Amino acid sequence: MRRVIWVNFVLVWIMIFSAACASATQSPRMSPTDTPPERTATIATAMTTLTETPASVATSAPSPTETMTLFTQSDGTYTVNLTPADFVDVVDNPYFPLPAGAKWEYDIRQGNVSKQTDTLEVLQGKREVNGVQATVVRDTVSVAARGTVSSGNQIVEDTFDWFAQDKYGNVWYVGESVDNYVAGIVVSHMGSWEWGVEGALPGIIMWADPSAHLNEEYRQEYYLGKAEDMGQVLSVNESLTVPFGSFDQVVKTLDFSNIETAQEQKFYAPGIGLLKEMDVNGNEEVVLVNFTQPAQ
Repeated sequence: MRRVIWVNFVLVWIMIFSAACASATQSPRMSPTDTPPERTATIATAMTTLTETPASVATSAPSPTETMTLFTQSDGTYTVNLTPADFVDVVDNPYFPLPAGAKWEYDIRQGNVSKQTDTLEVLQGKREVNGVQATVVRDTVSVAARGTVSSGNQIVEDTFDWFAQDKYGNVWYVGESVDNYVAGIVVSHMGSWEWGVEGALPGIIMWADPSAHLNEEYRQEYYLGKAEDMGQVLSVNESLTVPFGSFDQVVKTLDFSNIETAQEQKFYAPGIGLLKEMDVNGNEEVVLVNFTQPAQ
């Protein structure tokens, strides 16, 4: 008897459970992972907004040397989008190579008259600039000492320039320390600046691919009101002869300043670097007379 009663009891519960399941089938409950139709529409709209590309923006991914990757400038605000981790230890850009021990000697002329000499030499040691290990180039401008018959020169400007190359191959100018002389005595440090000091920021001194930036203006340095040099690639296929030799595939740039009126053109040869600077008014030119490769 107890067995029959128990079986009937179980059958009743089975019927109740089946009825409940049928009711649930007619009115399904939303699982935690389901999304209401109106919410789905909202998400779709948001995703469309995020993924749509304005007509003025290229649909392809930016190349490493595009300005939107390296720096931004909007409403007069200039920002560099790189960290120390984005830089490499050497500067081996073909148009701006800086191997330790390399030396360039230039003649500074007004008309056809030699007035000064300019010597650039890449030093062995590095200098940390805003967390970046920068290559140091000593730039010494000299003039023949007055009242002497010897060939000895007197320094008029002695500068330590700091450069660093990013992982894409662009060379950045990250600062300089300048000593200006009069009659052998330091009279000022005008022109000095350093990335990270008083808001100063670096700029591009040579692109990894200059041909990708023809006629594009870019900052070479930025220290508001004190160092605001700009650059613009004019050509990448010049031919040029200087006292050191003749070269093809020369990059030609226009260098100017936002705070000064002077403008000059510069010429760079692959494997050598700077060949010539020329005042656009023809008042002065700087030409390479000798280049010494570092000892291997």
